[in-house]
Amino acid sequence: MAEKIRVLLVDDSYQVRQSVKAMLEFEAEEFVVVGEAENGQEAVTRSAQLRPDVVLMDINMPVMDGIEATAQITVEHPTNVVIISVQGEQEYLRRAMKAGARDYLIKPFTFDELVQALRSAAERRPMAFGAPAPAPAAKPQGKVITIFSTKGGVGKSTTASNLSAALALGGKQKVAVLDLDLEFGTLPTMMGVRPQATLVDLCRLDTPITTEHVSRVLVKQSQCGVGVLAGPPLPHLASEVDGDGRADKNRSYVSEVIEALRQTHDYVVIDTAPSFREANLVALDKSDLILMITLPEIAVLESTAKGLDVLLERLEYPPEKVQVVLNRSDSVQGLTHQEIATSLGQPLYHQIPSDGQAMVAAANVGIPLVLKRAKQGPAGEALLRLAGLVSGQEQPVASLPQPAKAAPPNPLRKLFGLA
Repeated sequence: MAEKIRVLLVDDSYQVRQSVKAMLEFEAEEFVVVGEAENGQEAVTRSAQLRPDVVLMDINMPVMDGIEATAQITVEHPTNVVIISVQGEQEYLRRAMKAGARDYLIKPFTFDELVQALRSAAERRPMAFGAPAPAPAAKPQGKVITIFSTKGGVGKSTTASNLSAALALGGKQKVAVLDLDLEFGTLPTMMGVRPQATLVDLCRLDTPITTEHVSRVLVKQSQCGVGVLAGPPLPHLASEVDGDGRADKNRSYVSEVIEALRQTHDYVVIDTAPSFREANLVALDKSDLILMITLPEIAVLESTAKGLDVLLERLEYPPEKVQVVLNRSDSVQGLTHQEIATSLGQPLYHQIPSDGQAMVAAANVGIPLVLKRAKQGPAGEALLRLAGLVSGQEQPVASLPQPAKAAPPNPLRKLFGLA
């Protein structure tokens, strides 16, 4: 039987401590409350005495507040700290992260949020923030895969969420997914997570973004363990990531985040907005593989052709770095897949058939389709094969012509000089 996670409760409210204890009693086989404290100074002392796995720490307390206590604990006797507070202001979150907190819960929090935060914190190795971190053992950098398109609504986020989940299946690969659709990203919802912190909080740090900072912001998808890094919670905050709102305009926060992620993960999957804004360009430059998502529709294919011209001709990326994925591939009318590939000047790396009902159902419950083993269907199987291609476990199949059949004239053929 696995050892229980030992928790120290720190809050100046006796009622709050009792409430949390009662919640954890529902998971008595996994958690044990080893002690309590009613102020920060007492928390420092009790942490040294009890050596808990996790300290659940309130912010506003007498004698010494929770942030100061967290900073002292992480320096003197490293322990994982989860901050709790009624304060939802970002300034508190930033200070808690700098002090070394592993997570941040806003009262009132749910039972599931509490358990998830404690589990996540307990899984991580405590680190002394007052001393230099030990140099990590040399290891190859993780592979960065960016999901891109010059049109919205083509299935980028669906591909990103399912690809990251598929790569993580089996638990052998450590995978993170980053939402760089800075204004209207939906990855956290599609992955079924509720982040307490986002990319914006990392960009507000006044020190270089480290692997330790990033690890505190990632939220794990419960079924596959993918670490999800959410984009800004509100559209206007996008400017703090790559616009005029940046605290330090000489820094590339996106670059720092990607480098930190690839140091600690085997794969980093990046979802993007349909544009060549600065954040996307940084991601594209740092990518080992760019998956250009397109559809068998006139407007989308024309836009894809223009995007490929930018990537291959103007940015001069090597052809093997940019691969075309045809989504809803079975909805083609009047053109073969081979003709689409010819028109784009690129072979089709992979094809994903339509399965709108299953995709929508999966997104609505926050579970990627590839995790629904009994109801994956053709689209789910194709997404699993895409993960096999990315990881090198499968080889791409050349785009082959579909069987010839009579079809009405299609404007696509004329558009691409095929008629």
